[in-house]
Amino acid sequence: MQVASSSHDTPKRGEETLQSQKKDESSKTPRRSSRQSQVPVRYKDYALMSPVMNVVEPSSYEEAKKYEEWRNAMNEEYNSIMKNDTWELTESPRNKVPI
Repeated sequence: MQVASSSHDTPKRGEETLQSQKKDESSKTPRRSSRQSQVPVRYKDYALMSPVMNVVEPSSYEEAKKYEEWRNAMNEEYNSIMKNDTWELTESPRNKVPI
């Protein structure tokens, strides 16, 4: 006895390859460029983009106060703020935590 196959059982031509491509793409990690990134020529003179500068900024006051450069920068910033009347120092209100 022969069994008739329906069109639902077998994929149409091209469907099989499309389904296998989708399955393969979903399991792959994204492709990354292997090209070396370079600084554009017009920026070669900028110190901030230079690989020679390897300055790590401190993440807290405790860390920054250990270095004379950072202490000088903090003093300069503070003096500028005070000179320009950017803000004024006041007492903290009771039961309030300063940020």
